[in-house]
Amino acid sequence: MENLTNKQSGYKSSSFGRMSTQQIRATYQKDQVNITEPSILIRINQAFRYSMSPMELYDYTRGQWKLKKENAQKAKFGFAVYQGIIQEVYEILH
Repeated sequence: MENLTNKQSGYKSSSFGRMSTQQIRATYQKDQVNITEPSILIRINQAFRYSMSPMELYDYTRGQWKLKKENAQKAKFGFAVYQGIIQEVYEILH
């Protein structure tokens, strides 16, 4: 039985399992932000994981935008938010 690995991550392992120093800082040293530009906050709690590539994060985030077209056209930025922490900011072009 060489190189055994779990088929599935443990329950809430992204919150309570091994964390990088970047993850620990993001979780416990949160800075409050003041967003003044028209923006959309997109919660990505269901599928986010710190090991996502930038493209995976972008694809998942844009797949969660469920807005009326007229509301979406007013926004200048989209924020990918996981557990209240902004993970990425995207400029909305169209």
